[in-house]
Amino acid sequence: MFAEKSVYEPATEDEGLRVLVMRQWPRGVSTGRVDVWLKELGPPPALLRDLAERRISWLAFSAAYEQQLTDSPATVEAVATLRDLERRSGTVTLFCHERQPPCHRFLLLDWLARRE
Repeated sequence: MFAEKSVYEPATEDEGLRVLVMRQWPRGVSTGRVDVWLKELGPPPALLRDLAERRISWLAFSAAYEQQLTDSPATVEAVATLRDLERRSGTVTLFCHERQPPCHRFLLLDWLARRE
């Protein structure tokens, strides 16, 4: 089972294995806050920059991110690792620095659910 949470939210006992899915380590977060860092599951910096600067829409960002999940060899390998972690740990919580949607972790959750 996958769950999601902002890395800045207080820790709870039901988080299971805590996986950071960002390319850069979030500011002010100790390494003990997460168990595994799969930075390959974060969107590329250029894609995030395009979204932040409104050069692309959320819809275009979503499509490009899902394309990355399917086509990038490093990302495909990271997805396989994530699935293995889920099989071994039960609950896996995906962490990102965003406190609420829109955020790629929600896209990742949806993408994973559609491919079960």
